[in-house]
Amino acid sequence: MLNIIRVLLGLLMFGFLIPTFALDGETIVFNPTTGNYLITYLKTRDGKFHQVTFVPATKINPTIKSQFKQVREGGIHYGYTLLSAGNSQQVIRMYILDPVSSVATSLPDVPLNAPPGKIMLDMINVANYFDTPPLWSASMGYSDGQMSFRTGWSYNSDTGGLVPGGNAVFGFKSRDLPGIIESEVYGYAPDSQEISGEEIDDEDGGFGQQYMELVDKKNFVGRNAAVPTIAVPAPFDAAVLLDRIRTQVATWPGKQLLDPALASQLDRYLVSAADAYRRNQLKAGKEHIETLREMLKREHKDLDHDDDENEKGRSDDRRAGSQRILIDRLAARVLDFDLKYVLKRMDRD
Repeated sequence: MLNIIRVLLGLLMFGFLIPTFALDGETIVFNPTTGNYLITYLKTRDGKFHQVTFVPATKINPTIKSQFKQVREGGIHYGYTLLSAGNSQQVIRMYILDPVSSVATSLPDVPLNAPPGKIMLDMINVANYFDTPPLWSASMGYSDGQMSFRTGWSYNSDTGGLVPGGNAVFGFKSRDLPGIIESEVYGYAPDSQEISGEEIDDEDGGFGQQYMELVDKKNFVGRNAAVPTIAVPAPFDAAVLLDRIRTQVATWPGKQLLDPALASQLDRYLVSAADAYRRNQLKAGKEHIETLREMLKREHKDLDHDDDENEKGRSDDRRAGSQRILIDRLAARVLDFDLKYVLKRMDRD
């Protein structure tokens, strides 16, 4: 009887240890020499551990230069020059902007949150109006939640892409004002191995979630870009638009684009300008905006240029030297552009 009890206890212990061993045995190990990940996982079909080598699509060193300017026919043209540094180890195959608030073409606007069906064809037709270099194709879809758009470009050929030292120019038009997002740049890793989706539970909070974060959600190099994210109210309302600009600027300290102390100063003047326009105090509203622009000019010169063609190769997402910069140059350009837009619309309307 005692032996039977021992056997039963042994079986219970063995049964308890199997899932614990399986959980502990599933690992993601980074190799600093190769920059790759050795992934060990339990295959449900045979109950054995298997290994794959995941090669991230992040062995690239891209730079993004954002251009944005009002065009005569109405709206704002957004341009993006993507450069791949000479020390990139992969070609670049895809560039994504997400979220984008609107895209403007001669076609009817694509509505937000539309049911599937014809809307997919409408998006394909709109993407045909994007500025797209040879051997690349443009795409447009809904972002998560369908309350904004996900736009981008991908290289057409199965081999090749933007080589180290090369550049490509993309663009499109929008009726909305620029904010700043982290755009996504993807390298090409043809030798990468991945785990079958049926083997992954990304809701378990453990190995599966870590794996999906690695291969799906973070498998790109992020670079700041100026993207239409601030909707211009129709009919035009300066106070409402300034509130929306203020909401965008409030996100910048968390992105390391704006010093918190300067952010507080800018916020006070944005609030004052919006309140002045609500009270129909047009002169006071304009003075507050001009004060804001002077504050920006103390940090960066030549903000009157709506693009960075004259910046002597300076990148929007890099800071030079040891000088303490209170606001990133791209952020200063974006905010100055948005404030000028308000002044121009008030003078015109």
